[in-house]
Amino acid sequence: MSEKENKFTIRDERAEEGFLEYWADKGDFKKFSDFVNKRDKTISDVGISYRKMNHWEEAGILPDGVTREGDGWRKFNKIELIWIHILVRLRMFGLPLPLILKTKEGVIEWEKEKDIYPVFEFYIVRAWINADDIYVVVFPDGTAEMASTEEIEKSKMFYGSKDMLLISIKSILSKMGFNTKNPSRLVDLNREEKELLFSIRGENNSEVKIKLSDNLIKEIESTENISDTPSHKILSDSKEKRIYGEVITKFEDGEQKVVKITKKQKFNRK
Repeated sequence: MSEKENKFTIRDERAEEGFLEYWADKGDFKKFSDFVNKRDKTISDVGISYRKMNHWEEAGILPDGVTREGDGWRKFNKIELIWIHILVRLRMFGLPLPLILKTKEGVIEWEKEKDIYPVFEFYIVRAWINADDIYVVVFPDGTAEMASTEEIEKSKMFYGSKDMLLISIKSILSKMGFNTKNPSRLVDLNREEKELLFSIRGENNSEVKIKLSDNLIKEIESTENISDTPSHKILSDSKEKRIYGEVITKFEDGEQKVVKITKKQKFNRK
């Protein structure tokens, strides 16, 4: 593979390993590769007018490996046909041709010697045979990558949230008649995990502790410091809500300064 494959910022280590495994495999993966690389599609399968196709060819945004037969007809494989579908969506979203050219350079790089699109093909087959939801990720300046939902979410942790356009490969495959698996959720949270997430994000807690047993949450202890509510009001609310825990009131010079509320939630699994 070319040196450019290591320039991805979203793709994680597991994807790198899967990428190498895909291209080293001589069994099932090769069958998938042979199928999607069979150059048996014509412009009639694309559904784009000759005039528009010629315009796109002049702009350099068609796949580099598209060939012409002796009669001048273009021949596409399924990989290239998927890119055409992506082109249609990019134009639908209003991207100008120069930005699309930049997107193409980041997504569908062609290896002329082997007549393959290594990274693009890997992600397409991954979207086809796995539950991963794969996207073309396009940033405002036209730079683009292929990534799964999980990889996109992980990238936000390291690089922060960014504006991006996402085009689903699964939706394109389904439209083309591929039998794809339904995308899996990124994370399925149980009740206890949802309560923990709410304690962290939904309340003004200064500290959250958990107790685990067999990798399951058995208790959540959350602490909140309140300085602007009378302690008698807090005690009344705690009684009404049947809170399990403790309330500690701190005074300075006879005046209430802060109320520390520590709540505990215990979970029993049957």
